[in-house]
Amino acid sequence: MAVALAGGSWWYFSKGSADEFQTAKAVRGDLIQTVSVTGRVKPAQSVNLAFEKGGRVARVNAKVGDRAYAGQVLVSLENADIAAQLKAEEAKLAELVSGSREEDVNIQKVKVSNAEIALGDAKVGMTNALRDAFTKSDDAIRNKVDQFISNPKSSSPQINFTVFDSQLERDIEWGRIEMEKILTDWDLPDVAKTKENLDKIKSFLDKISLAVNSLSASGSLSQTTVDSYRADVLTARTNINTTISGITSAEEKLRSAQSSLNLAQEDLALLLAGTRPEKITAQEASVENYRAQLVKTLIRAPISGIVTKQDAKVGEIVGAASSVVSLISESNFEIEANIPEADIAKAVTGNEAEATLDAYGGGIIFKAVISSIDPAETVLEGVATYKTILQFVEKDERIKSGMTANVDIITERRENVIYIPQRAAITQDGLKIVRVIDGGKIREVAVETGIIAEGNIEIVVGLNGGEEVITFIPEGFLPSSGSGFGGHF
Repeated sequence: MAVALAGGSWWYFSKGSADEFQTAKAVRGDLIQTVSVTGRVKPAQSVNLAFEKGGRVARVNAKVGDRAYAGQVLVSLENADIAAQLKAEEAKLAELVSGSREEDVNIQKVKVSNAEIALGDAKVGMTNALRDAFTKSDDAIRNKVDQFISNPKSSSPQINFTVFDSQLERDIEWGRIEMEKILTDWDLPDVAKTKENLDKIKSFLDKISLAVNSLSASGSLSQTTVDSYRADVLTARTNINTTISGITSAEEKLRSAQSSLNLAQEDLALLLAGTRPEKITAQEASVENYRAQLVKTLIRAPISGIVTKQDAKVGEIVGAASSVVSLISESNFEIEANIPEADIAKAVTGNEAEATLDAYGGGIIFKAVISSIDPAETVLEGVATYKTILQFVEKDERIKSGMTANVDIITERRENVIYIPQRAAITQDGLKIVRVIDGGKIREVAVETGIIAEGNIEIVVGLNGGEEVITFIPEGFLPSSGSGFGGHF
């Protein structure tokens, strides 16, 4: 998608000034990237082929004496696991590139709505737990305990039976004063305060339990009454403990519901925002990694020729870098050329090429293919180059040893892509941009570029084809610093 740059990205011009500009159309077609070198014809040599990594041989497709064509798989190792992983990684990449589907966004919106409902239910559950905490606390003190305390709500409450421990008796009576203050000042929505209150009430009831459990029936206190006191205090303690557990559980549900809602909202935001470019780049790297691993399980014929050696057997384990297959070109000659350091990264074994020989002029083209590239450099006139051998695809009686060959190596081929003149794509603030004329205005469009071929550059993202792009702006019409053009035109 094209990204219009903000801040002075639209510039106006009059018809007269527009004539000063040089423009071109963004067109759709095929791009072929080439590296051009000059070499010399020499007698052909055989090619020894080996696997880059070891493994078990799965298939042998040629035997000694067979004719092989360039690119043909001669031997392959077992690679089903790598192929399956590559397919999975390619599927992930396709999903990232295509972006979020509408149905996925709608599903995520439903998840957000459900999470909001769950959070609302959790809040209601917490409110109910807090109300229950007050109800149970009020019942525990004012009903269950106050039945054996005189003047419970006054400043001098007194327990109605004899307590074996005088300090315990004083703690209970002073504690009842504190309990009344807690119940009177109770703040329902305050979770932390409620938990603090419950802890104090629990501690108070523990002391009450010690007192009533030490009671014995007497003339003024029947066993039935003692048993009733004990049962009521036990119920009060149980209710408070249950209430404390209930608030803890309600807190956990509330935290979980809030976390689920936050996560659902973040996932929805990511879907709406689309896939980040760096994530796509990382996935592309993963795909290329598995493709590279898959390639290492295949031996392909780099040239068309005759198989002179084939030592691989199905089921046999072969090691890396051990020569398994040898080929000799059906042609009697090959081209030796030196590729400069600046271009060597583009060329790989198996690249096709078109060669012309000075002896026959540029109208006669001989097909060739790279069969090997030396890993070590050869310095020529102070420039690092790499010796490269190209095999002629077909035998031709016109080819003679020592002839000068002009070679165009096809290093990359793009079909049905959008491209513009290379000079139309400029770098600004770290971004590649193209200036597009649109309705009498100029707008800057951020683009992603691909290969460069014959003065043209591939536009991967940013243009749809058919746009009129500027390839040259007169110096007098360049924008002034920070504010678009310096004047009207």
